[in-house]
Amino acid sequence: MSKIIVIEGPDRCGKATQSKLLCEHFKSIGKRAEVVEVPIHSNFAYSIIYFMLKTGLAKISPKIFQWFQYLNRQIFQWQELPKLEEKCDYIIFDRWYLSSVIYGEATGVSEEFTRNLCRRLRNPDFTVILLGASHKHEAEDSYEADLDLQKRVRNLYQDWAATHPGRSVVLDCSRTREDISQEIQKTLEELDLI
Repeated sequence: MSKIIVIEGPDRCGKATQSKLLCEHFKSIGKRAEVVEVPIHSNFAYSIIYFMLKTGLAKISPKIFQWFQYLNRQIFQWQELPKLEEKCDYIIFDRWYLSSVIYGEATGVSEEFTRNLCRRLRNPDFTVILLGASHKHEAEDSYEADLDLQKRVRNLYQDWAATHPGRSVVLDCSRTREDISQEIQKTLEELDLI
């Protein structure tokens, strides 16, 4: 069975970059690896998720929004994940279910609600959480534009990592991408995940 490594964190902390770098590293050492960006583009829930983010409905109806996030992941898990696990040694997720738990709680959804949804999703082998100041950017949606929300999200990720030390590591995303990449690789090697 493939190992699943998840790169988590608030918006614009370098998740996509680190996912790509980790995938390249795995391939350079002869492993079969693929990156999956979440939410998944290939199913209908993706359009609804981004409509809700753009229009602000995600913040107005956070439970409904988190339900569509879960549905997006569950459809992928039913349809695509088994095929990927057959052909890959490693699957690197640019977010997975933890982002629903964290963003849900940050927008007022009970942790019990999101955890009940997400308990049906495949647990990752390890989660890397990137925290620190967001990279400079123009906000693309209502979540990114809400600085108070992003601060709550950072704090909740930090709290989650503190209570799950064997399953995650927190890294400072303000360092160079090469330094972060090296630390991710070193951490996974120390845990015998590479």
